[in-house]
Amino acid sequence: MKPLIIIAGPTGVGKTDIAHRLALEMNGEIVSADSRQIYRYLDIGTAKPSLEFRGQIPYHMIDIVDPDEDFSVADFKQQAEGIIDQIHLQGKLPFLVGGTGLYIKSIVSGLFPSPPPDLPFRRKLQEEASLLGTNHLHQRLSAIDQTAASKISNNDLRRIIRALEIYQQTGKPISCLQRLATITKDYHLIMICLNQDRQRLYAQISLRVDRMIETGWVKEVRGLLEKGYSPKEGGFSNPPIGQECLPPFRLTSMEALGYQQIIKHLQGIYTLQEAIDKIKQSSCQFAKRQLTWFRADPRYVWLEPDNMAEIRKVIAA
Repeated sequence: MKPLIIIAGPTGVGKTDIAHRLALEMNGEIVSADSRQIYRYLDIGTAKPSLEFRGQIPYHMIDIVDPDEDFSVADFKQQAEGIIDQIHLQGKLPFLVGGTGLYIKSIVSGLFPSPPPDLPFRRKLQEEASLLGTNHLHQRLSAIDQTAASKISNNDLRRIIRALEIYQQTGKPISCLQRLATITKDYHLIMICLNQDRQRLYAQISLRVDRMIETGWVKEVRGLLEKGYSPKEGGFSNPPIGQECLPPFRLTSMEALGYQQIIKHLQGIYTLQEAIDKIKQSSCQFAKRQLTWFRADPRYVWLEPDNMAEIRKVIAA
């Protein structure tokens, strides 16, 4: 079996630096498993590897689509597997690195068969959520698929609508379809999840947000808006009270952590400090959800990012 090294973990834990060091040492190339780094122009806020790093070893699945282009998990799986095959053919070691658990799962466990998006139905449900609230749709989901509803937050509008959409199209609950999976390649998997003391992680997240602001994140978002890459449907222009953060289905790139808050700052809804504080809070909450996701897979070996000796030992075993 051909090897595939997974370096996963929550936002801000240091995945990029660790993976880069390992890939340099082991004649490797990096395949990004980050659902926001795929977008061009979203650079600072998605913490893309530096140009210096990308000049030292090949990085893949970064800057491959414009912010208004659709890109599914199935698209990721197809493209990433092709790249991993090419890395193996070159006699190099592929590292799949990132915090998007579903991207990683698509490679190591496969995807369940699901229908394509039904955009009119999505818009209908989004309008319903605007009028009646996200919890109303969550209750509808509970009535048809209690298993899925128990795993999806009643504030997670995107996943709620996707579950309802799949039921509408197939007549089957998403939880039933998720028990099925597409065929996966027969890799020799080495799966590492980086983690550290919670307070230390949160402190690192806070410092990283500050650095992003200092290096021009607000300017980056302003430039995206000027290019026309702004949420349109269900976005941020005079949203209904209580529904200020309904995710725009047409432009998922702008849902990346922090972009919503900075857009609100530029609209005069938040002061810069309020936006920064909300970004830090949201980032810490996101890190907790990522950790929950990764803990559900017993194949991960959990290591601290400072323990390079143990990380190398696990890879060499």
